[in-house]
Amino acid sequence: MKKFLPRRRHEFVRDNIVTTFDYILEEDIQTFHSQDWIREWDTRNISSINVEGKKAFYYYDYKNIAIGINYYLP
Repeated sequence: MKKFLPRRRHEFVRDNIVTTFDYILEEDIQTFHSQDWIREWDTRNISSINVEGKKAFYYYDYKNIAIGINYYLP
């Protein structure tokens, strides 16, 4: 099984509350995984987020789907 992409961490402050979340960029997915993998990823209904002007996904959404995709793709 392929390893997973490393997570990135985003942190922001709103109303004096620090919030963090882990994410991956769409461009990282396209660089790291095969075209078959990307086609399968595209068939999933995953909400994207915008991190510093780039399309991204929450890391845990990515990892849960990646486990399933890696299970049946070589």
